[in-house]
Amino acid sequence: MWLRRAQLIWFYFLKMKDQIINILQRANSSPYLFIGSGFSRRYIGLPDWAGLLKHFSKDAIHFSRLKANANGDLPTTATLLAKDFSDRWWEEEKYEKSRKKVGESMVTENSPLKYEISEYLRSKSLSEIDEYSHEISSLKNTNIDGIITTNWDCFLEKIFPEYTVYGSQSDLIFSNIQGISEIYKIHGCSSNPDSLVLTSDDYHAFNELNPYLASKIITIFMEHPIVFVGYSLSDKNIQNILLSIAKIIPSDKLEQLGGNLIFLNRSKGKPDSIKKGFYSFGSNSIPATLIETDDYSIVYDAIGSIKRKIPVKYLRLFKSELHEIVRSNNPKEKIFVVDEEKLDGKSPVQFVVGVGVASAKIAALGYKGVKVIDLYRDLLISDAGYNSRQLLDEIPETIAIGSKWIPIFKHLRNINVNKISSISNAKLLNFLPKNEDASRYFPGGFSENYINSIENRSFSDLVKHEKNIVRVAKIAPYLKNIHNEIQEVELFLKTNFNYFEGNPSQTYFRKLACLYDFMKYGDGFKFD
Repeated sequence: MWLRRAQLIWFYFLKMKDQIINILQRANSSPYLFIGSGFSRRYIGLPDWAGLLKHFSKDAIHFSRLKANANGDLPTTATLLAKDFSDRWWEEEKYEKSRKKVGESMVTENSPLKYEISEYLRSKSLSEIDEYSHEISSLKNTNIDGIITTNWDCFLEKIFPEYTVYGSQSDLIFSNIQGISEIYKIHGCSSNPDSLVLTSDDYHAFNELNPYLASKIITIFMEHPIVFVGYSLSDKNIQNILLSIAKIIPSDKLEQLGGNLIFLNRSKGKPDSIKKGFYSFGSNSIPATLIETDDYSIVYDAIGSIKRKIPVKYLRLFKSELHEIVRSNNPKEKIFVVDEEKLDGKSPVQFVVGVGVASAKIAALGYKGVKVIDLYRDLLISDAGYNSRQLLDEIPETIAIGSKWIPIFKHLRNINVNKISSISNAKLLNFLPKNEDASRYFPGGFSENYINSIENRSFSDLVKHEKNIVRVAKIAPYLKNIHNEIQEVELFLKTNFNYFEGNPSQTYFRKLACLYDFMKYGDGFKFD
């Protein structure tokens, strides 16, 4: 009897595994994992967010009081706790060792709590729970393209040691990701305590950049199955990300998006099941697949059954090298062929893709396909590695026809041109100021009295107190000391990059970006 029962269980296991494989294969791409706090609770026994805050409170009553004062909102609770904890951290004997070690590096009132949380997580991230060791073994053998996570701990790095880690939302947004063999820690990482998204201010900053995050990962969501582990459809973090993505894609694509969403949850002793669910917002809804089981190895084994022809670490290497070739006419590395077995990840491996006619066509094409928005993206978001000399030749001839605001100081510096007399193409002068004065970038429309009233403000103060983002971009060039806040200007422009194209106010942002280009790369440029 027991043998028959075991056979039935094994048959059902295989049947469910086949169902999951069929779902995964519809996308013709390897899955991404989206990992939440439930993952770390399951495998290394970490507390949930409330439990973590309670751990650093004086006691349970103290935590309840803070939470009540925050009306149950955990980011606000964390803000209140950080203030209280900071006072204790600087005074209590139990933190003396920490103070001696990192006291001088504390930059905000929140830093002590973030540091101690990070230390706590680092101590816990190495200890697996034996009950789930078979699941971890299956997980290590999965064929996934990458991982997105809101977790702070480093347990994923231990499971996937060869993956490249991006330790914050900003790292992900402002880096040239390859989309293969990578871990995106969008809420920060314990290896960098100040990167943790913990307090209400942290969440506000995170939500400000959320549209950029959505635009960065939308291709992943549309082209790959996304397996959510440690989340539910009601999780606020997931809701915000799905909403941001839904705002970007057409409504008729929502069903395609939903076909890639798979939520893995515990069945809590109930029979395993695979069923459809829906996430609703306004008049729209996104379908999702819900898998409920108490043995996650079923899902991990199904993901591992999707075999690759090329190991993922080599795919990422190939893609990285190909990107370098495609984006530049002067790749930093040469290309040659090497046997796969000789690839050890240490030597400077390069690859042959094609020669002859194809390369000749690329050379003839030059940069005629580059658009103005690509120049701003190259300036602010990710260096495209353009051949600056060739690009400058194309700007007045094809790229910038009909456009007046073009950032070119970066490319002038790249070819060591630091004075007007060294510019051979006179048409480029149309994109330069007449002298060191930055008045070219003033948008106009303000009275002299108003300009006098705001010109001594700092850019940081303007951003903090001016709620109208367009007005910030419009006013900023008039600030006398804006050249002292180049990094702040850069962050503002990156954060609001969606204003650069297809927006009625795009000229203000382009002017400010050209001023930023002038300040950063035109320092010392000679106009006589």
